[in-house]
Amino acid sequence: MVSGLAFICSNRISPGEIEHLAYGRLTLGNVPSGFSEKTRCLATFFNDAGIDCQLSESITTARWQKCIWNAPFNPLSVLSGGLSTQTILQTQEPLIRAIMQEVFTIATALGHRLPEDIIETNINHTQQMPPYKTSMLLDYQAGRPMEINAILGNAIKAAAHTNTECPHLKTLFALLQLTELTEPVKRSETPWPN
Repeated sequence: MVSGLAFICSNRISPGEIEHLAYGRLTLGNVPSGFSEKTRCLATFFNDAGIDCQLSESITTARWQKCIWNAPFNPLSVLSGGLSTQTILQTQEPLIRAIMQEVFTIATALGHRLPEDIIETNINHTQQMPPYKTSMLLDYQAGRPMEINAILGNAIKAAAHTNTECPHLKTLFALLQLTELTEPVKRSETPWPN
């Protein structure tokens, strides 16, 4: 089975209209590991079309790499009332680092070796990004279900499986579950901070 990840800052601002803010890389691989000739061919099609597409020997490890960024910024963008990733990082960097460290520790406990500098790399990349609304924030504002389980729930289950502590992830998960109970009509879009 082919699995893919997109590392891109983009927002769907209306049907058929995408705003691209930063980055734009795809990673493909096969579950549970390696990549087939069909997957290599698909990556070639993307690259030939001008879309940076890499192959991964361990797509699950690549998923943990992506979770390092998603775990803090997606939930905090919702829980902060719609602040941009830039504002969240500028005001809560120690919290963001603590959340990232929990994800790193869980991945390591499962045998997924992530780069030792991955937290620093994610912080630096976020500092270079323009102010960005996460996909979870956009889902919340639109009254759509949020990817709470995909971003946090699976990591928490993996932590339980490996007896790894993750108090920050558990707290974010619980707060998002409560937030999702609010009436969609009350989810008006927060004005973008100046």
